Amino acid sequence: INAEYGEMEKDARLYFFQHFIAGGIAGVTARTVSSPLQVLKYEFGKKQRNLGQLWQNRNSFWFRNGIACLRAFPLHAINFTVYHKLKSWLADPSSRILSPKILLLSGSISGALSTLFVVPLDTVKMRLVQGRAYNAQRMLPAFSKIYENEGSRAFFRGLLPSVLGASIFYGVTFMSYDILERLWDKSNSLVVHSVNGCIAASLAQTFSYPLYSLTKEIQSNGSLTSWGVCKSIIKQHGITGLWRGTTTNLIKVIPFAGTLFATYEGIKDLF
Repeated sequence: INAEYGEMEKDARLYFFQHFIAGGIAGVTARTVSSPLQVLKYEFGKKQRNLGQLWQNRNSFWFRNGIACLRAFPLHAINFTVYHKLKSWLADPSSRILSPKILLLSGSISGALSTLFVVPLDTVKMRLVQGRAYNAQRMLPAFSKIYENEGSRAFFRGLLPSVLGASIFYGVTFMSYDILERLWDKSNSLVVHSVNGCIAASLAQTFSYPLYSLTKEIQSNGSLTSWGVCKSIIKQHGITGLWRGTTTNLIKVIPFAGTLFATYEGIKDLF
């Protein structure tokens, strides 16, 4: 960051595996904490059950959370590790000062790489939730059934918008988070880390949501292309239709991001 935002944090003191473990645990923790909101978002989207019915069956708030955590651990382990290592490598060698461009680039690359790794998991998870995994009820059988019927390409449908969306989301999130951390004078309070994560993710979500919407549509319906989905949405709802559901998604994203960054910073301080 430019001089007024301060120098680069001393994350170089952490080894690769320490960033990896801290990021992975933070991802699993955040996903588990926000799982009820994910379920509520999905059920209200279908408009099949009201809040009272959902509360009576509240164990369903963590339905398929294990599958989601299988995705969350590698995604965020890779994300945080690559981001902090890229910051270290790209920083000015003499002053160790970071610019917003370096933060944005580091976050974008880390988001793209981590998402490439989990796109197949995203596709299978989406199919399982929607009951479109050829009657399979578990992850491994679903992989097998989809592969048998559609081939390996089925796991990477929606790859381009998914990677682009992740690049924007994580680039803006990490850049905004680091800038906010400097504005708070690098406070070690977990509450401050959480608030900064919430604000950063909210801003990033606004920019990246259209690509998120396209990705989910393509993964749930393999016969559609990115351009076909985009044209269909704009034709039905106008250009603003690409942001339909943003508010609902923020209800899930905000607490997830707050928990993610607070947990990561807390674990990182233990090393």
